Parts: sequence; C-alpha cells; structure tokens
Amino acid sequence: MAIPKRKIATAVKEVQRKSPSQEYISASGGFQQTNDQLVLHWNTHRELNLELIRRAKRDYELKSSLQFKADTVFSEGIKLKNPLQEDDENFEQGETYKAYFEKYVINKPSKPLANTFKQLYIETFYHGLKPAEIVGEFTNIDGREMITLKHVNIKANGSISIVTDRYHNVLGIVPKNSFYTNNNTGTTILRKEDFILCTLEQEDNNPLGVPRLLACMDSLCDKWLTLEQRRLFRQTCAVPSVFVIIKNVDTGIPHPSAGRNYTATEYAVEMLKDRTNNSAFAFPTDDTKTTSVEQMEVSSNGEVFEVSIADNNAAIRKVVLLSELTGSQSKDGSRMMADSQTKQVFNRGVMADRLLMEGLINEQLIKPFFIVNFGEENLDLMPLADLGKMLQDGWAEEIDALQSLGLELHYSQFEQLYQQYRLPKPADSWQDKYEMEVEAKAVSLDTQKKNNEQIGKEKAITKQV
Repeated sequence: MAIPKRKIATAVKEVQRKSPSQEYISASGGFQQTNDQLVLHWNTHRELNLELIRRAKRDYELKSSLQFKADTVFSEGIKLKNPLQEDDENFEQGETYKAYFEKYVINKPSKPLANTFKQLYIETFYHGLKPAEIVGEFTNIDGREMITLKHVNIKANGSISIVTDRYHNVLGIVPKNSFYTNNNTGTTILRKEDFILCTLEQEDNNPLGVPRLLACMDSLCDKWLTLEQRRLFRQTCAVPSVFVIIKNVDTGIPHPSAGRNYTATEYAVEMLKDRTNNSAFAFPTDDTKTTSVEQMEVSSNGEVFEVSIADNNAAIRKVVLLSELTGSQSKDGSRMMADSQTKQVFNRGVMADRLLMEGLINEQLIKPFFIVNFGEENLDLMPLADLGKMLQDGWAEEIDALQSLGLELHYSQFEQLYQQYRLPKPADSWQDKYEMEVEAKAVSLDTQKKNNEQIGKEKAITKQV
C-alpha cells in the first residue's frame, strides 16, 4: 500500500544527518567475536584451494610472467624522497629524517628490503593477502635510544587472523597458537603497527584481499587439461599403432593366466606390443589366405593442442602483465615486447602497482617507525617511498605522444621532465642556455625590425621620386 504524502514528508524530517567521522554500514562476513569486533580467518576463495595455488605456482607461463612483472615493479629498488620542496623552511629537517630512514630502515636489514616486498607482491597475487612481521631493535643514535628496523619476516597466511571493527577497519592481529591473551576478550591481539598486510585488490574493504590468480584460473585449468591430453596423444600416437589381420585359431601355446592356449590373435598382439608403443590390435578373419600386418596412421600431428596451449598462455600473460608479450625471445633468453602500444599498456600496469606498493610501504612501514621515533606531530616531514615514476624504456614513446599532439613545452617544465623521466641533465644549465637563446632571438628580431624599417623608408623615398 502506498504511503500517504504527509507521512513521507514527516519521515524525511526525521532523517538524521550523517556524522562525517563515523561509519554506519557494517561489513559482512567474519566471525563475530564481540559486538564491535570481527575476527577474519584467512581461507582460500571458493574457486581456489591450496592444491590449486601450489600447482599455479609451478606453472611455467604464470611464474615467469609474474616474476617479470615483479622484477620490473622493483627494478629501481626502494628510494626515499623528501615531501618538501627545497624552498621550504623545514626542508633541511626533512632531509635529516630522510637520511635516518635510508640508513636505519631501508638499508639496514641484511636481506635487501626491496627483495622482501617483491616476494610479498608475488605471494599476494596468489593468496590475495600476504602478512609479514616487522622486527625492530633499539639502537643508540647520537646519544638517543631509537627503534630501527632489524628485518621483515614473511609469514604463512594460516599463521594469523585479523581483528577488525564491524566496518572491516583493521584493529590488530591474532597469532595462531599463542600464549598471549587479551584480558577483555581472552584472545591474543597484537598491534597492527607490528605487521605488514600486503593486499593489491580488495572487495568491500575486506583486508583479506582478492587473489589476482582468480582471473586466470579458467585459462590455467584449461591449459592443464590440454597438457594432459597432449601427453596421452603423444604416448599413443607418436609411434604408430600396429594391427594384424589373421585367422583366429588355437596356436597350441599355453596362456599364462587363463589356463588355456593362446589364440592366434592373442599371440600376435603379445608379440607386437613389445615392438610398438604398447598399442597393438588383432582382427580375426575366416579367410585363410588373408594375413597382414599394418600401421594405423593418425591424420593429425596434435597442432590443436598447441593452439589451445598458446591461447591459454596468452590469456595468462594478459592477466599478469595487462598486455601481450611476443612468444619470441632475445639471445639472452629474455622476453621481448610486441610493439610500442603494448609497452605503453604494460608500463601503465607497472606504474599502478608501484603506486600501490609505495602507499603500503609508507603507511605500514615508514609511518609506524616515524611516529615512535619522531612523533605524530611531525608527520608532514615524513619521507616517502619512491619506486620510480617512469620506466626507463618508456620515456621516448611518451615524448613522441606529446609531440604528436602538437604540444610545446615551456622552459619552466624542463626540470620536471628531467625528474619524471629520470633523464640525465645537460652539462650546461638549461636556464642559462634558454636565456642565451631568448637573448639571441630578441637581438635577431630587433635587427630584423630595424632592417624592415630601413627598407620601408627606402621604398617611401623611391615612391616620392
């Protein structure tokens, strides 16, 4: 039944304004621990199980493509940048913080930190989430005791559970089989600041993440089935089967298990299968004059399997790389990109994942160390992770694209271009060169103007005469 207009108007008036600092819509899923907390246990998605994940990790096409992508994302390592410009009065203080993090966080672990995050990146593709535990240590720096990074240890997904509020905001970590307990809940809850929870994609803000592996599982399963069929094809068809047409009579040779004599056809198969691919047939005939041995020819050489495998490999590469790679290889065995457009798509995917990993490093590694050592009030001076803003092999195509649009660059943009594309700066200052060019152009224009004026005067005199 329709609600009267008067009642609708009354209902609208009673609607409360949402507080900007409060969430109202609770997340679904998880185990309800209290009225305010959820405990999320990592598990595989319905489409996946641990055996499928293990097999996917052994797939040559997926493994090589993912390794190629990860190597590219972290090709420049983890650098730090000052969040302030040089003309800022606090720039030097920002440089001090930057130097501390370079020495005592980024470069301090014996295992390169870039390698650890690269492994997290790879594992997250398969699992959706990959946890790691941050281990620090007290270090005396200039007479002050500070916390520095000792190492980051990657953990198995099943070793932890994640405590969130009802809106899926992470509150802490629950270790499996731990003796430490929270007095209020009876559950061990460790600080989230002591862990890295690496996720590349999420659904409904769920910190467990979504495995990118899901996008290529259909192609993987189809390829694995095709590989098995190709193996059977090669076993049975690589060496032609043999068949014999023979009059089926009792040969008088005792059968080893049947307690009777071999027939002619049985004896023929027994003799032939050891000389073939273990596939031999005998067909009895009543014609005493007909006895023949022939090969069974296969019309196909299995190219349908190769096409199917190639198509599935291409689909897998597109999931991982967002673009296609050529099947050819360079002399050193490395893969080659198909064309300039393909490169552009691949580079965009790399840059997107670099930004994701930069944000993760900033929020889950640098920020906790900065707050505990320098205070939350100084966060605007916190150094930021930098994995690189442009691939070295992509800048030329970018410049060509700009030129194709007919865009002209102002000299004031040169500095930014050098930084963005990581190009070496010219030996001479571009400012000085630009000023010289401007001055020369001005002199040339002035000279041309004077010449034109002189020509005009001469023409006027000639006209008067």
